[in-house]
Amino acid sequence: MLFVNLVRLGGVLASRVFATSFSWREEDDGSFLIAWAPVKEYASRERVAQADESISSDAAASQATRATTRGFFHFKALALSVCQVTYVSQANLGGSIPKAVIAFRTKQTLGIVQKMQAKFERKGNVVDAEMRSAFPLPPPLAELNDVQKRVVESCRYLESEEGGEWEPLNSSSPLVDMWCKHTPAKKGERSIALGKATAGESSVQSVDLFLLPPSPHLFTHDVAGLDCSAHHALAYFFAAVSRERMRISSEQGDPARLVQRRTGSNDFVWATIKKMPFSLRNREFVARQVAATDTNGDFLVVAVPTDEVIDYRMKTTTVRGVSRLIMRLVPEGHDRCKVTYHIHLDAGGRIPTFVVNSKLPLALGAVDVLLEEFQRDDDVTLTGTLRCIWLGTWRCFCCRRWRGGTSITGSLWTAC
Repeated sequence: MLFVNLVRLGGVLASRVFATSFSWREEDDGSFLIAWAPVKEYASRERVAQADESISSDAAASQATRATTRGFFHFKALALSVCQVTYVSQANLGGSIPKAVIAFRTKQTLGIVQKMQAKFERKGNVVDAEMRSAFPLPPPLAELNDVQKRVVESCRYLESEEGGEWEPLNSSSPLVDMWCKHTPAKKGERSIALGKATAGESSVQSVDLFLLPPSPHLFTHDVAGLDCSAHHALAYFFAAVSRERMRISSEQGDPARLVQRRTGSNDFVWATIKKMPFSLRNREFVARQVAATDTNGDFLVVAVPTDEVIDYRMKTTTVRGVSRLIMRLVPEGHDRCKVTYHIHLDAGGRIPTFVVNSKLPLALGAVDVLLEEFQRDDDVTLTGTLRCIWLGTWRCFCCRRWRGGTSITGSLWTAC
């Protein structure tokens, strides 16, 4: 396809005219590529003559400076109605143009991707659900490359730690009871905080936060039953920049959250900046996250810290933290699974106890987010009380805490 375009730069700058040849094709992986280049470089003589005639027949175009552009659009399907767009463009405007004008026009040209996103934007929860359904099963451990295997093995020790006595801690959710333990910091060392959480009276979820001696770090351990398949839970947790996860991060006041690079559908590097209270620097975490299928059929998600430098496109003053985690998802039927979550955190620097108390519930809340996302309490509703059939327990409609021991033929719990 031949495309002739006249661009007016405004002011005393001469207009630019582009004569470009477009073409497209379908790639072997099912994606689509639209590419363009100067018509004089790749088109036939007849097409070049047609472009020259079109320019000479227009008074404004014939007086404009000749310019060239080349680039491509790449559209790759991610789900049934979701795709990834990559746009690359290079232009030679000819003549002398101020840098400010070039920067403005470049930003304006790249804005076409934002326009496409706005035009086809849909509800975030609908898009996230489609992405979870299309998420591929993680490869078995035997099929991982050597680097990925080392990443997985470096996190397995997290599943074996135990110990601790706890003091009550305000929970981020009425479904989870939390405790913490503080170890006084020695002179010249950082503060140590430990925490623990269990889920109400039903013991559906338990969370333990242990010290990993001698490192002054945070170590958490969560266990819970989820009302969804292990595959969907894996897809939700592995999508670090999904619409829902980005919304939660924004509501918590985090300045940034992004994926730095992807090695495959089960391997990527992502970064986040966690907001800290006034007078404390925000904490930056950068980790490589890998998903795999264990030898017993469980799904694993592991993350290890990396030293990559991230360009957030903004000025930041942060302290680099360290995180290492392992999540194990055990399938228990078509729409049920058990999740075990361990995370080892080092926020870096010296942090006051009251700040640690306020941030611990967020560190312990990963499993609770999964519980809330996939809850199916509306399956049975009785007299203002929600009953969880698969547990044989009851849930108060008012405070949403679990109540147990009453069968469906007995008296019902009422809202407290």
